[in-house]
Amino acid sequence: MRLLALLAALVWTLWLSLGAILEWPASEPVAADAVIVLGEDPGHRYLRGKELLLAGYADTLMLILPLPHVLGDATGNLKGVAVHVDRSADSTWTEARVMRRWMEANGIRHVLVVSDPQHLLRVSYSWWSVFRSSGLRYTFVAAPTPEWSAWNWWHNKATAIGVGMEVLKLGYYVGRYRFGWGSDGHHGLCRPQSLVMPASSPAHHFAATMPAEYDANSWGLVLRSARYPSRVIGADLVESA
Repeated sequence: MRLLALLAALVWTLWLSLGAILEWPASEPVAADAVIVLGEDPGHRYLRGKELLLAGYADTLMLILPLPHVLGDATGNLKGVAVHVDRSADSTWTEARVMRRWMEANGIRHVLVVSDPQHLLRVSYSWWSVFRSSGLRYTFVAAPTPEWSAWNWWHNKATAIGVGMEVLKLGYYVGRYRFGWGSDGHHGLCRPQSLVMPASSPAHHFAATMPAEYDANSWGLVLRSARYPSRVIGADLVESA
């Protein structure tokens, strides 16, 4: 009976702590070479990344699968910031692989990685797995929404569903990428797909007003500006004036 009560207490404690456990990798921001805003972002992750850039923590921004209003704000309002865009990463795992390649291609040694608090444990597992022995550094920064609470996450239905999904996805990641369950065996680094932004996009319109050298390489379209000659090799880039 005592063992059953102890087990129940442990389960209850784990349940209460689940939000804090998922958020555990989050750290305070420090000076870095770039800010990376992970994909599937309606806008709050970008706003946190924007705060970091405006506070001087970095002068380069990488947006993964940004929505048009996010990209438009970044290219129009972040003066002096090199804005990179990647549209090839389609999961948390491939984000880590693509970002390692991008960092290595650009000589970027340390990044701030911005995502939702409940997403960070899975992000941490993915980045640790992909970046081992690379010598590259990363710091995770949480971008909480108003309804997020690490200790009362079950009070909000949408948040509770998100936490449950994160637990399931983390289990899937460990099973697939650590133990190879259901895997095709190809977990190495991938090359991002090339992207040429359409002329109607906000980023393309902004770039068209700047003196730049167009250079098509394996990472897509790169706009080279004299202000950052060593910071523009990598993913698709629009650089703010």
